[in-house]
Amino acid sequence: MPESILIRRLLPPELHLVQATQRPGTKTLVVHARKQSEMEVCPRCATPSRSTYDHRTVWLHDAPYAA
Repeated sequence: MPESILIRRLLPPELHLVQATQRPGTKTLVVHARKQSEMEVCPRCATPSRSTYDHRTVWLHDAPYAA
């Protein structure tokens, strides 16, 4: 999929592209990415951590995608 090359370049460096698919019959492009980092900071106490604190899904809405 040629779009995946563009998507990889648009993603921030800490995100890794898992999958990109277009919803059938729509102009919606669904991008699944996973954050890759060695360390994060706890949102409560600001302590550096290497363990997973939680998982979440983030929905980004942008201009319509034209295939």
